[in-house]
Amino acid sequence: MKRFKNLDITGPDEQLLALIDAVSTSLPAGWRRDFEAEARMERDPAGIDAWFAFARDAKEGDPKTGLFLAQEPGRLHVPNILPLDAGQLSMGQYNGVLDEFADMLRTHLPSGSQLNMHVTSDEAAITDWVSEDAAERLQRFATHANMSTGSAHPLDLERWAHFLIQVHREGSSLDCNSLSRWLVEELEWPPERADELTREYEFARDLLKVYDQS
Repeated sequence: MKRFKNLDITGPDEQLLALIDAVSTSLPAGWRRDFEAEARMERDPAGIDAWFAFARDAKEGDPKTGLFLAQEPGRLHVPNILPLDAGQLSMGQYNGVLDEFADMLRTHLPSGSQLNMHVTSDEAAITDWVSEDAAERLQRFATHANMSTGSAHPLDLERWAHFLIQVHREGSSLDCNSLSRWLVEELEWPPERADELTREYEFARDLLKVYDQS
């Protein structure tokens, strides 16, 4: 399943700031440092030590975009990339801009530095959110259940419940949107049935959480 990429750079703060300075002074054609956007972000820090903003001109069918870097202690990361005019970026456009910026950063990473840069894959696996055990339980349910009735049949409900209990036990980070997309895109469930299962999933996670606290 396709997903938006993330970019993280970790290391000593002074080296992180030096990297920003190096990139900012040698931006390729079509890129610029957006100090006005940085000033706007600084008025609403939201726990961020500093903001850095870059703008890229429209090209090859992509709109003009703004890329933001947030600095936290020992870390820089890209929380968002936005179109600077009307509309929104597709996932492919977002990931393309992030990859382009990551390539720019790599050219300024000095050999022997303590900085580590990581760009996530644009391909997500269900085990990014759940354990192998939970993934097998979901697969078992999805393979055997009647897609027209979802979890209505007692045997299907039992298999579905085993999955729900397992993700609760392990404190899975699987959110409703990712589950719905996985059911539709990878397990080929009808969107309306996937939506029903997602609502059941959300209710079950909330119910089990309250049960644990009672």
